[in-house]
Amino acid sequence: MLSIIIPLTGKNKIKYAKTCLHFLNKQTLKRNKYEIIIIEQVNSLLGDKRTGGPFYNNMQGIDKYITLQDPSENHFNQSWIANVGARVAKGTKLLFLNIDMVCSQNYLEAVAKFNAPHFLAWGKVYRLTEQISNRICNTGKVTPDMLRGLPTHKAHATKQCGSAVCSKKDFYWNQLGGYNENYLGWGEEDVDIATRALAILKRGYILNQPLHHLWHLQKYVTYLKPERQKLIAATRTHPMEITKRLKAASLGDRHKQTYIEINDLTTKRN
Repeated sequence: MLSIIIPLTGKNKIKYAKTCLHFLNKQTLKRNKYEIIIIEQVNSLLGDKRTGGPFYNNMQGIDKYITLQDPSENHFNQSWIANVGARVAKGTKLLFLNIDMVCSQNYLEAVAKFNAPHFLAWGKVYRLTEQISNRICNTGKVTPDMLRGLPTHKAHATKQCGSAVCSKKDFYWNQLGGYNENYLGWGEEDVDIATRALAILKRGYILNQPLHHLWHLQKYVTYLKPERQKLIAATRTHPMEITKRLKAASLGDRHKQTYIEINDLTTKRN
């Protein structure tokens, strides 16, 4: 079985969530071959405001819905949410998907067939305009004319490596150690896990499938950015040591975020 894990917080993407789920439930892959898990971190700090919630508990077409609330009322932590999802997933394959992504009808079938321990589950992303995004949300369809002339970006082993990431479950926990829950705020956690996967596998695997990125305002990336840059610098320099520490930690605890020590690695040299 393929487990699709969608981490999120805040109410600003409810329209996109409905659209994403609409396309996931129109797949050529039989519905009993995959499960959809939505995990929402409620009352988290996103930027300088609290998100509140829950907002996604009435979504249609999902198999599991879980709310998380960190007792320390800390910042949004996508890595923590992803790891909790990986713990509760039934599937032997884990697809971590952003809620603002729209996929083609044969997308999950292609993901399920792709045989790599860890891979980027897309080859190209269409960057949709606000107008086109609204059309897709309203009609529930993606037509060729909507995509004509739109800018795109292509997947890269460690640079363009977010949006949709897939791992075999045993590789995810036993080799990668999961996502690094030290990443607070928004961004770089995908680069971290991609860097560690590349160090283990010695090459990056990329699925040749398109995705469509629904338009939204770009917010929150700058919050806590220096801290995230410090983390990713340590991972780039010491990917196997970071992985070793993650594997030794008890990640994916739904009651709290779990952090590893990295201060010694910020000054340590190879």
